[in-house]
Amino acid sequence: MAKIFTSIKNYIDQPVKKNRSGKQYHILLLIILISLVLIGIHFIISVTPVMAQMRFSNEYMFIIRHFLYVAIGTCLFFITGFKIDYRKYQKWSKKIYIVALILLVVVILVGQARKGATRWINLGFITFQPSEFAKMALAIVMSDFLARKQRMINLWENDIKAIVYLAGFVGLIIMQKDFGTSFLMASVWLAMMFIAGVEQKRFWVTLGCMFCVFSGFILMQQYRIKRFLDYINSFFDISLAQYNIKHALIAFGSGGCFGKGPGQSEMKLLHLPEMHTDFIFAIIGEEYGFMGAVFIICLFICFLSVGIFISRNCENDFGKYLAFSISLLFAIQALINMATTTGVFPAKGMPLPFISYGGTSMLISMTMAGVLFNIARGGKR
Repeated sequence: MAKIFTSIKNYIDQPVKKNRSGKQYHILLLIILISLVLIGIHFIISVTPVMAQMRFSNEYMFIIRHFLYVAIGTCLFFITGFKIDYRKYQKWSKKIYIVALILLVVVILVGQARKGATRWINLGFITFQPSEFAKMALAIVMSDFLARKQRMINLWENDIKAIVYLAGFVGLIIMQKDFGTSFLMASVWLAMMFIAGVEQKRFWVTLGCMFCVFSGFILMQQYRIKRFLDYINSFFDISLAQYNIKHALIAFGSGGCFGKGPGQSEMKLLHLPEMHTDFIFAIIGEEYGFMGAVFIICLFICFLSVGIFISRNCENDFGKYLAFSISLLFAIQALINMATTTGVFPAKGMPLPFISYGGTSMLISMTMAGVLFNIARGGKR
């Protein structure tokens, strides 16, 4: 793992040739983004009518809402992609960080509880999830911090400041019983610190400390212990796997190599809970088979690759770190979703970026994609 990050770091740090601007990459980014969003629309149309008819007595309600989220997200993409120079976020980083902390505190105090977790603020027309905004805030504040402190990153006082930035978010999000988002943010934070050039000894010490902290978080809650034990036992007896995982694997297995065909999923008939959000990848595997699942994986690999190219070709240190962190956020989130759906990781609810149903997730994802697009364009307005 260290060699992988070292290779990426060395690649990003290479001098940028004047004739190799990021112009060719923002077109690729746009093509990949449109592909993911259209795939998401296709599968929301496929899987949600039965659920919507039971919940709203209108089979098109989820579809209408998803189209609305995509439309608003597209507007946010154009605003952040064309109207706001990404360099301004460096000036606003502290304010964005504080706003994210305030929202995380508010959701703990007055948030809406669902399935034993309090992660949403009911705004009437939408339930807003502050942890999604916190991911973007962490990417911005850490990019600003590393850009300003790059030469002094190995001083202990700067290491502590960086840890405080992360700890503020992780602590509040863990209180919302959202282990997955905390793990995602910690992973991206750790990768950013490594790319910034933190000493390897401190990197491995920090990694060890994080492992102990997150192990402690697992042991603090009985349901997390049970979920982890079910995950371990499932390697020896698949019948001991959690209900969602078993039915997701059935969906993949029945899909075969090329799938049952568009709209032919049987798991969408209420056999697989959260099929429109956390387990939509299983529906993709059932309807389009192994090849369809591989195609989605390739799209996210291309997204990460383009993001690294954009990072490398950005002449601004803040833009370098921000492009890298945004790309890595999407890639790791997609990895966690896919690995959970296939039983490789313990069961954990996390949407598949740009594809899963979800208002806050779609809006924040499109906003971050717009920021990445703006970096690729060189911050032009």
